[in-house]
Amino acid sequence: MTTAAVAQLAPHSLSPHHLSPQHLSQHHPPQHHPTQHHPDRARAAGSLRAELRLRTAAAHEALERTPLMEQLARGAASMTVYRDYLQRQLRLHAAFEPPLRAWLDADCSALRLGKSEWLRSDLQAAGETADVRPVPAPALRSQAAALGMLYVLEGSTLGLQVVRRHLAPAHPAAGVAGRFLTGYGPQTGQHWRDFVALLDALPLAQWQDAIDAACATFVAFERVFSEPCHE
Repeated sequence: MTTAAVAQLAPHSLSPHHLSPQHLSQHHPPQHHPTQHHPDRARAAGSLRAELRLRTAAAHEALERTPLMEQLARGAASMTVYRDYLQRQLRLHAAFEPPLRAWLDADCSALRLGKSEWLRSDLQAAGETADVRPVPAPALRSQAAALGMLYVLEGSTLGLQVVRRHLAPAHPAAGVAGRFLTGYGPQTGQHWRDFVALLDALPLAQWQDAIDAACATFVAFERVFSEPCHE
């Protein structure tokens, strides 16, 4: 997200800017290995959200270099590019939602884990058959890890609100095929703040699980968005 107001709230959103199609056939995504957790530095950061932003920065910056996502952020994505974007998001969300449901309570799951259905709806509206090729999901070993993965998905939802405002009114993403970009509508900001409260309630001893899962989730996104673009 390039907008200062969103940058203060969101993690490193997966919405606007990502990898490069010129490099896609030969590009091998850099490996982002979570570093050893340092409690003193974590305390200095003041919150788990701040620490997650810091520790996922490199992965986020790599994702933001994706021209497909840059086109979307500028409101310049063709229908072909937009359908490609929706397909990639569907593959990832369809892979991540089932393991997340194993760790999140029913209310949280009902609210936050329906995005694969939003994507299927958008693809149908765009006249596209859903791509169901599997994506390996990072292993989740705790609720803290689940929140780390969800941090990436929820931050993307928040960031996409700025992207949506930049789209031309006639673009399909602004209308008939825009359910995913709409997120939670007027409640998106509040749902993000509620999620941050969950994150920041985690005890320090559980932070590393959340950080590792967030980093692994970014790597999974990078791999999918590094696949050749459909022109």
